[in-house]
Amino acid sequence: MKVTDCYKELTLTATTIKEHASLQEVVNALVSDPRTRSVYVINDQEKLIGVITVKGVLEYLGRRHQDNLNSLIRDALAKEARDLMESPINVTPETDMEEALNLAIDNMLEELPVCKNGKVIGDLTCFEIINSLKGDA
Repeated sequence: MKVTDCYKELTLTATTIKEHASLQEVVNALVSDPRTRSVYVINDQEKLIGVITVKGVLEYLGRRHQDNLNSLIRDALAKEARDLMESPINVTPETDMEEALNLAIDNMLEELPVCKNGKVIGDLTCFEIINSLKGDA
């Protein structure tokens, strides 16, 4: 089974933001769809360059309030989405589901961006991965 057979069962479109989006825009994008746990950061050519997870935003906000001096420094450094993003791990529509499962497990990810020619075309969630495994049980 391939990613193309599974990835649009839960989310029809992936949530993307531009690399220069503000922290507020990142938060707005994350809460705009309660089914998603990640937003995918794209450049001006709409190519995937990073991922921001709900967990990552919570960790950033939590650390921000622990120490006021660190908060000021972190706020000065983290002005845009690209300052908060992690390197993306993605799949293509032709990726085998077993490989997608291993990527998700090895990297402790709940979602994987689905890309074609470097552009985000969808979102493969942990629920879609689990659902694809029902036939193997």
